[in-house]
Amino acid sequence: MDMLDIDSESETYTDTSDSEDQEDTESAYRRHAQSILSSLDESIGKIDDFLAFERSYVHGDIVCSIADPSGQLGRVMDVDMIVDLETISGELIKDMNSKKLLRVRSFAPGDYVVHGSWLGRVERVVDLVTILFDDGAQCEILMKDTEILTPLSPDIFEDTPYPNYPGQRVRFNVPTISKSARWLCGSWKVSRDEGTVYHVEVGSVHVKWIASVMNAWGIHSSTPPHYQDPTNLTLLSCFACANWQLGDCCKLPVDYFHDTQMTTEKSAPLNAAPNNLTKMQKELGVNGQDFKQMYVIAKTKSKVDVLWQNGEHSFGIDPQTLFPVNNLGDHDFWPEQFVLEKITSEDVHVPGIQRLGIVKNVDAHERTVNVKWIAPEVKQAVDFRCASSVEMVSAYELVENPDMSFCIGDIVFRHIPCFDYMENNLEVHSFGQRQRHNLPEQALNSTLAGADALQKKHIGETHEEYFQGYLSCIGNVIGYKDEGIQVRWASGIISKKGDAKYEILKTEELQLDLEDLDPVSLKRPVEEAKQSEQPTFLPGNDIPGNFKQFDIVDDYSDHHFLNGIGSGFVSSQGTRGWLKKIQKEWSILKQDLPDSIYVRVYEERMDLLRASIVGAPGTPYHDGLFFFDIFFPPDYPHEPPLVHYRSGGLRLNPNLYESGKVCLSLLKTWMGTGTEVWNPESSTILQVLLSIQALVLNEKPYFNEAGYDKQMGRAEGEKNSITYNENAYILSCKSMLYLLQKPPKHFEALLEEHFTRRSHHILVACKAYFDGAQVGHAYKCGKVADEGHKHCSHGFKIMLAKLYPKLVAAFMERGIDCSQFLDKVDQYPGTN
Repeated sequence: MDMLDIDSESETYTDTSDSEDQEDTESAYRRHAQSILSSLDESIGKIDDFLAFERSYVHGDIVCSIADPSGQLGRVMDVDMIVDLETISGELIKDMNSKKLLRVRSFAPGDYVVHGSWLGRVERVVDLVTILFDDGAQCEILMKDTEILTPLSPDIFEDTPYPNYPGQRVRFNVPTISKSARWLCGSWKVSRDEGTVYHVEVGSVHVKWIASVMNAWGIHSSTPPHYQDPTNLTLLSCFACANWQLGDCCKLPVDYFHDTQMTTEKSAPLNAAPNNLTKMQKELGVNGQDFKQMYVIAKTKSKVDVLWQNGEHSFGIDPQTLFPVNNLGDHDFWPEQFVLEKITSEDVHVPGIQRLGIVKNVDAHERTVNVKWIAPEVKQAVDFRCASSVEMVSAYELVENPDMSFCIGDIVFRHIPCFDYMENNLEVHSFGQRQRHNLPEQALNSTLAGADALQKKHIGETHEEYFQGYLSCIGNVIGYKDEGIQVRWASGIISKKGDAKYEILKTEELQLDLEDLDPVSLKRPVEEAKQSEQPTFLPGNDIPGNFKQFDIVDDYSDHHFLNGIGSGFVSSQGTRGWLKKIQKEWSILKQDLPDSIYVRVYEERMDLLRASIVGAPGTPYHDGLFFFDIFFPPDYPHEPPLVHYRSGGLRLNPNLYESGKVCLSLLKTWMGTGTEVWNPESSTILQVLLSIQALVLNEKPYFNEAGYDKQMGRAEGEKNSITYNENAYILSCKSMLYLLQKPPKHFEALLEEHFTRRSHHILVACKAYFDGAQVGHAYKCGKVADEGHKHCSHGFKIMLAKLYPKLVAAFMERGIDCSQFLDKVDQYPGTN
């Protein structure tokens, strides 16, 4: 652009000429700025095209639509990838299907490999390099030490994991090293210290062995040597064509240039002879075709196929329209997934037989699942195929079948067969961890590859058959189809659905009468409660009752720490300082307990305490009672108290485990800083109880899980939070039923008083949830229902409808008048 000259004497011009000059100047600057911006846009476009960042997915990834991030989820089932390749000289091969690409090395660190009956992971690869000398001599050398050769040619690609490549000029650092090499042509001479890399392949592989297939006689073979000849290894790989990334090095098949018309940005031949070939090498007939060229991936473009929760398939989706989902909810299910009815051993109202089913489709918004029931869980193998049925159930009453829990890409084992009986036991290796699974035969091929041939000849008779037989026993899960699990074995065979029966096991702990399965029986407790002669208690208002907030009692026989860590500490009752501190704790509790916390201490066991916390309004725990057994250790307050949650076998909060563990930084059961951790000088047991009430039993407990707080305000996190709240309220209602059946000692009167006062509120809240209120907002039904999907799901209503008559019956059995709610028992879905 020419520089603009502005006359310094312009002040002598007339006003008109000044104005015209100013306009010309501004116009020139505008043109100059437009030219700069145009060039900048063009440059940015080229940079964007070069970088071409694309969100990539692999098989099994969970995704959602960017257009509806809070909607249903999908699972990536297939990936079609197109790449652009760059040659050493900067030429491009465009739009290459990734399925045609070859690995530069047959093995790489991190690969899983099979050797006989063993599965291992590659830890190190040693290259076998063929050197072509100037006089035509050739030798092979195993590169156990990378310092053996010094490259004389520049690196063809930056940051490549391959130090040597065909066409590279190299020098031996110590000429005598080549004396121990394997000479293919010619023999060793001191003068031969420089040459050209002719060929590179894997010469040796160091493998860390992980697990072994058990043979038909229940025996594992001995562990193979760690260093292996690559010809003895079989690569266990699935979906390799979808795992290429920008910057990866690759090769093309030999026949590619004969079958494909390539497009390049330069006219130079892509397989031209390297410039560093010597005259002698050229005279010997060495040319570019003898050097298998290496390429680097310069750009990727992919399309994905997605299986959505509702059972629909979408093909050829642009990855930019999808968003990755990193944290799944506990109640997200998928078509073809194996599930069981959820039951807990502590729940007195559960059916006696746990059914096994296969998910057909899911309504993610309403949290309902259409399940094809296969059979109840019984010990012996039974054919239930004729009894199969499809039923819509709540997602909250299902759990994934742990014996058939597989992810795409998992490595599975099956035992080498005893030909009189075919076992389909699998061992699953996911993320380096080992589990044992028993798969139904229907989920796998009923016979191994080559089983007929193996029946004729013992598997150990020949080395080849021995190895080939095991290749049909180790494989990868590649998907789900026709109500079965698809596995690609190391032999290349893909298992398909067989005609074998399911082997179904019975859960002995849940031997209840089959009558419990009859929906009519669910109403029987209500009818029996109506005819009960127990005295009737009329529910009152929220006026505090007669149950004391704090009291000293004697019987501690059902305390969790009675025979645990507290045993042996009864006689001494601690030092004088310890006694003084406990008495101070008692005094604080007696004076400062809020209306929603109740405490009982024990005169003969000052080291024990029991507390009950009432769930706060606005949370999924509203109107519930939650009990905690507490122990003061001998070195209290230098160490925090031990707290056990009386769970009844229910996990209704991320911080409260079924085992009774309470995860809280104040108790040193979780990390924390500052005032979050126990301070011997200032922390008290009241602070612990208030922390549990406010920080644990809060409005959005889903975000209590470690790391989930980062999801607050995001569609994925808020969706999971709503689902968690619904399930937490269901479990809270089950906890009420459990406590009414087994009230903790010294709190029987509290349960009677609390539910006498709050039973109507609980049942009214249930009605509000049936009418559409979101959990925790039972008294804001109209306001919440208008906010799009912010209403409780149909799956939640199904579960609540099953609990509602049990709550009415349980309250009436305690003499609480709930007659006004009896006519509503038949109104809600799931109660008939």
